[in-house]
Amino acid sequence: MPDNALIITKDIIRNSEQDTGLFHIPQDSPWFFGHFPSHPILPAIALIELVARMLGNRVVKGERSLSIGQLKRVRFRQIVR
Repeated sequence: MPDNALIITKDIIRNSEQDTGLFHIPQDSPWFFGHFPSHPILPAIALIELVARMLGNRVVKGERSLSIGQLKRVRFRQIVR
């Protein structure tokens, strides 16, 4: 995975029903290299990294953070450019 500085966590907002993350990925980030140079998209592995960051910062019942143990099938609703 790329260095953590290549995806900057700007804010994670939590409430009782959902978590919302705001991230910044610079246009010249290596995440975009080779992924359709004329129409760059953020690859799925980078999106999964963002989810993992949000889970890692979530404390459950005051004890420990959540993590991704296994992914068998993942579908994304839209492309991130």
